[in-house]
Amino acid sequence: MDLTTTLLAASKADKNAEAQLHQWTEQNYAQIAPALALELASEDKPEQARTSAGLFLKNTLYGKSVKTQQIYHARWKALSAETRKSIKDSLMLALRSNLPSIAHFGAIAASEVAAVELPYREWPELLPTLTANLEAAPHIQQAAFECLGYSLERMGELEETVPGWPELQPDLVDKMLTTIVNGVSPSKPEPIRIRALTALRNSLVFVKKNMQVAEERNFIMRQALMEATRSPDVSIRKLAYESLDQVAELYYEHLQDYMSNIFELTTQAIRTDPDESVKIAAIEFWSTVATVEMSIIDEQALGSSSLACQYYTKSALPNLVPLILGTLSQQDEHIEEDEIDLHSTGALCLQTISQTVEDIIIPSVMPFVNQNISSDNWRLRDAAIVAFSCILDGPDTQAVAQYVSQSIPVLLQSFEDPNETVRQSAIFCLSTICKLHTIAIQPAQVHGILECLLKKLAESPKVASQACSAIYNIARSLRDETDQDTNLMSQPMMTLLQSLFQVCDRSDASEHNLRATSLEAAAEVISSAARDVHIILVQVLPNVIDRVETALKMPSLSKEENDEKYQLLSNWCILYQALLRQLPKEAVLPHADRCMATLLQILQMDNSISHDEAFMAIGSLVDNVEGDFAKYLDYIIPLLIKGISKFEETNACKTAIGTLVDISVNCGANLVRFGDQLVSVLFECLKDSSVDRSLKPVVISCLGDLAMALQGAYEPYMQVTAMLLMQAAQQQAPADDEDLLLFINELRLAVLEAYMGILIAFEDGNKLHLYMQLLQNIIGFLQYLATPASCADEQVVIKAVTLLGDIARLLGSNDSVKATLKAPFVMQLLTQCADVSTSTWTNEQVNAAVQS
Repeated sequence: MDLTTTLLAASKADKNAEAQLHQWTEQNYAQIAPALALELASEDKPEQARTSAGLFLKNTLYGKSVKTQQIYHARWKALSAETRKSIKDSLMLALRSNLPSIAHFGAIAASEVAAVELPYREWPELLPTLTANLEAAPHIQQAAFECLGYSLERMGELEETVPGWPELQPDLVDKMLTTIVNGVSPSKPEPIRIRALTALRNSLVFVKKNMQVAEERNFIMRQALMEATRSPDVSIRKLAYESLDQVAELYYEHLQDYMSNIFELTTQAIRTDPDESVKIAAIEFWSTVATVEMSIIDEQALGSSSLACQYYTKSALPNLVPLILGTLSQQDEHIEEDEIDLHSTGALCLQTISQTVEDIIIPSVMPFVNQNISSDNWRLRDAAIVAFSCILDGPDTQAVAQYVSQSIPVLLQSFEDPNETVRQSAIFCLSTICKLHTIAIQPAQVHGILECLLKKLAESPKVASQACSAIYNIARSLRDETDQDTNLMSQPMMTLLQSLFQVCDRSDASEHNLRATSLEAAAEVISSAARDVHIILVQVLPNVIDRVETALKMPSLSKEENDEKYQLLSNWCILYQALLRQLPKEAVLPHADRCMATLLQILQMDNSISHDEAFMAIGSLVDNVEGDFAKYLDYIIPLLIKGISKFEETNACKTAIGTLVDISVNCGANLVRFGDQLVSVLFECLKDSSVDRSLKPVVISCLGDLAMALQGAYEPYMQVTAMLLMQAAQQQAPADDEDLLLFINELRLAVLEAYMGILIAFEDGNKLHLYMQLLQNIIGFLQYLATPASCADEQVVIKAVTLLGDIARLLGSNDSVKATLKAPFVMQLLTQCADVSTSTWTNEQVNAAVQS
């Protein structure tokens, strides 16, 4: 009775009831899990309590993060076989309930259990039960297909996200497909067919073996999916095109026999289907085909593609592009920013096609642009501008240069169009030109463009945000000219910064991400500054500090206000970084204390939204003031250790480690008194098996930088360091696993950097004799890297040769080192080294050591 009452209350969003259920789950999962399953299956219980039980049971197995998922699965597997059987028996009863809602929630809960058990060949009774249920009432059949569909979807997600998750066995896939095909026939009722097609779509990621068999492939493609595109039911047609989209992504190599039919079906759907969602799904098929072919072409250029490009996109251009262009004039003025409509889908497809076919897209689109750019109909004017924007990314600058040059006056004129959508598109188009084809813009045009953009900063948040992005792209294109006395940003510098700061102060700046966009643009304008405007930047720094101090005092009562405040502080930290990278040390030192005080306050806040940028700003301050940063170490080190300790927040941890590297480089021996704490947290990260593997190389490389700072004081950490570096160096990957091999080479590079850092540390600390403890491991590592079996990449070999040179230079007088330098692997590494100067230098050091 307590459980039923609690479930009824939880179904009405009673927080206390929800907390009670969570408490029971944490305290005694072995009791609550079967109780929930039994509640779901009990016909004498209230329907609302039963559906609530099914949903909650499902949630006890569904983790939102990989770590939580692993904990939940371990908790399930810890249940006794008898307890798990009782739960599954109850779920199979629920799947056959006379109430459609109970069968539905039974499918949801059963699918989560199936996702955990089927890959391990457990719960063999499930598929026969589902197959038998296909002879029962229609709602029970629907629940059977729902269970299959949800199970396949979850198993696909788990296989992709959870490390070490087992692949679904082909014989199990065959059994599931056999069950699914019963429901895809046009003779089946539409609700059943919808659920069967959903299950088929979710199974596609697992049917690689089936797609290699012509008869099975033909059934999936022709009898199931292509037949479904002709259904009178909108949901079925949409599902069919979504599934064909997934086939194109997963099994491009098997499309050839079906492309003629698919071309007819998709183009007909784009042209005449009465439902927009079906049109969108048909267009997305071609976006996927173009994306796959772009990847194949790129890989072929590198000599690494295993697929042959069939150039379906290029062949479809004459008939497909006019249909896509037709969608661009079907704008939905009331659509939310993140929603997808026919217009945005068509634009994305055209852009993807352009990226794939490159220059040959131009003659297919430019007649449409020229014909409609001056139309009386705003929809056609906008469509022309959007079409031109879409083909800017793909063709070479030389191919579009004349069109870019001609477009700028027209686009600036469109800035004043009476329709806001057209104004937004014109600004976006010009922003894209500035990003991709700046060299096609005449220098004399830049100031005129900036003047027009400055006027747009006063318009609606959406238009102003687009203008900020355009200013950002213009400034970014001039980054290579910062080491000059002057550049195109010098004259408008002060006006640009003042205007962008004013935008940040607008009362509506939180709309359309305007505040963040304006400050990002201001940071890029600062980063593009030439030497003649540094005097302006000197005045800007204290102004920015004032603004950060004001932001820190902002009251924030709600979570939304808090997040807005932290995001604002994060954006101001980006400004700090830009200024600190540009200004000379003597200009920064008078303001360093105030700047550092604000950054420490940000890092002391509970919310971590702004911590990453604050750490990077501190890194910029360290690089600027160098050794003068040492006076802040007592304040920053505890916060730095706290940031590094967040192993589960991979990017935040990496950022904190990057700041530690900056401090190590600039503060050197001042870090000695913090050595135990810093080395300890880095060791802890390396020993934690649950951390994201991409952290490991970052941590190992940091040990080398920290060692160089500590010099001889690194001696107490040598034993553990030697063990950890040896373990990392022993990691290997099969030659055909590209992702793992890439990671292993990153790891090797970090190990070599650590070995080099420690060598330099002991050289500076007059303790080179300690390095001999590492030498046996290092030589074994270098010998392995010299062999083809290691699959060491170019950068690893270069770093290995550099380390070898340092060893020869500093330890070459030792007889055992001298003997090692005569070994064949040394010449093998030198021969493989792609950097001639490094190879030559190391060869000289080796020869000098051997001959000494």
